[in-house]
Amino acid sequence: MHLLDMSIHHSHSVNPDETPVSLPLAVITVDSYGVLTVTLDGADYPQPSPTAPWTKARFGELLDVLTADRTRTIRVEIHESDGSTFTDIIHAVRTPRPDPIDGPPTPRRARSPPHTRNR
Repeated sequence: MHLLDMSIHHSHSVNPDETPVSLPLAVITVDSYGVLTVTLDGADYPQPSPTAPWTKARFGELLDVLTADRTRTIRVEIHESDGSTFTDIIHAVRTPRPDPIDGPPTPRRARSPPHTRNR
């Protein structure tokens, strides 16, 4: 296969558990007060409310929202107020899927402690 035949914009995969080739991009800019301005794929990403902006203290919550509670993988660029830039990929957490043939899982009972013999 020639490299020109490969598209970096193809985001659909045959296997839904695979990371897509084209990742959503979150750009987070931090001001000198620790308030975050966020875009996702170039569109402004709103703060939760006018009185509760995204801040460094709420960074984990912001990542949870951007990744749909860690169900999708995203690329993150963070631009700090001092001019430094950090990039990372936040991976989706793989959750085991129940086998549809077996149906819903049945509750399991705890094991009893092993019996000891008096000697």
